[in-house]
Amino acid sequence: MNRHKGIEWAKVHAKLEASPEKLWSLDEMEITGGEPDVVRF
Repeated sequence: MNRHKGIEWAKVHAKLEASPEKLWSLDEMEITGGEPDVVRF
């Protein structure tokens, strides 16, 4: 979170909660050793 100053994390969280398929993708990246990151909001 420190790498992305100015991002409103509550908004990111709300968007992810509204799209469970995106949470699944992030979880799969974690399982396989990928590094999820915020690219664009």
